[in-house]
Amino acid sequence: MPGAEFAALIVGWLSSTLAACGGQVGGGESHGQPGASTGQVGIIDGGQVVTLASGYVNAIAVDATGVYLATGVGGWAEGTPYPMDGTIIRAALDGSSATTLAAGQRFPIAIALGAGNVYWANGQVGTSQGWIMRAPLAGGTAATFAAQQSVVDIAVDQANAYWTASGALWRQPIAGGPPTTLASSGASGGHLALDAANVYWGNPNEVLQLPLDGGAPVTLAQGLGVGAMAAAGGNLYWTGYSTGSNVGTVMKTPVGGGATTSLASVASLIVSIATDASSVYFTNLSGGAVAKVSVGGGAVTTLASGQNTPDKVTIDSTSVYWVNDPGGNAVVLKLTPR
Repeated sequence: MPGAEFAALIVGWLSSTLAACGGQVGGGESHGQPGASTGQVGIIDGGQVVTLASGYVNAIAVDATGVYLATGVGGWAEGTPYPMDGTIIRAALDGSSATTLAAGQRFPIAIALGAGNVYWANGQVGTSQGWIMRAPLAGGTAATFAAQQSVVDIAVDQANAYWTASGALWRQPIAGGPPTTLASSGASGGHLALDAANVYWGNPNEVLQLPLDGGAPVTLAQGLGVGAMAAAGGNLYWTGYSTGSNVGTVMKTPVGGGATTSLASVASLIVSIATDASSVYFTNLSGGAVAKVSVGGGAVTTLASGQNTPDKVTIDSTSVYWVNDPGGNAVVLKLTPR
């Protein structure tokens, strides 16, 4: 993509409506010029689209006060002329306002909230260089948290930050101190999940578990390619795929040991997942849908159809959020109730 595109972003309104039946969201398509980036980011709530920021949406997180977005691809590879134009943004849950928490970032690719801070990973595609930043949720100066880390995913609790990078699982105290390698497989590290007792992560064909208070890694599941994951209620929920197959699955594995079961299967790669006590939410990338399935299995409920490569689903106590066209004409959508 030419760097000039970022000097002349085409900013316009996108529209989408809430259908009366079942709160279903339809449309959400982008209408920018082919090959150009509108750079639009917005929240749809009650049918209204609000422009929040410019840039690609690479990651999203939510808490009781706002939606946090990691945007931008400037400086994405070493030696290129792209500017450091990545931003970390907090948008109000109703879309009424947006605050830039950090600017001048290099391709922020993961984001996590914890212990009063927002954490994100800056990276350089195709290189081993990258680093983790953090900034106070209440606002303040962004600072480097961990250097020389090519991060895949981040998770944070009240005591530590965890991340996968360069085939290893790392941990660093949020109060300060050096990073520690918790596990190293030599394989490419994948997504992360945390609960009160364990950290979970995926290698290409296995799901691993490590107790937070120490111990050896345990293999929870094998046999499928591993994607996104989320932990809740004594179970790990994760997305699986078979090499050469166009079928994505939502999998459930008891964290205390036991058989892995399939909760849902769709003819598409499932790239994003979130869960609460009752349902697992996921995006059907090529099918253009956002859906949920009960944690006990059963029929899949479509929450939104006609979406444009939906990705990066997350939830709060009332709503489900996702990103349409995260690699281009991005728009963040919110559906209430979920």
